[in-house]
Amino acid sequence: MQIELAYGKGRLKAKIPDYVHTEVVEPRFVKGLPDQLLSVKTALADPVHLPPLSESVREGQKVAIIFSDITRATPYHLMLPPLLQALGHLPDDHITFFCASGT
Repeated sequence: MQIELAYGKGRLKAKIPDYVHTEVVEPRFVKGLPDQLLSVKTALADPVHLPPLSESVREGQKVAIIFSDITRATPYHLMLPPLLQALGHLPDDHITFFCASGT
């Protein structure tokens, strides 16, 4: 079986012997939310079965925020401003960012 895989910005061809059981799993398209920023704000203000983030993290506590490296497409421009706003009662030195490099 000859297949092509997405690799970086291009494609990578691979030949798999016929005796190897192979199943190609394709992602399914999921339509995006109409207002992504509002959805993030709502999730932080009204999480499932928890109080709002702004109430869950108390003054004096420290927070670690883990973010992916550039190889993972993540809309931080939509996620971080409301997240930091919800944590606005903490001093900056109580918030630490860690890069999860995926290696």
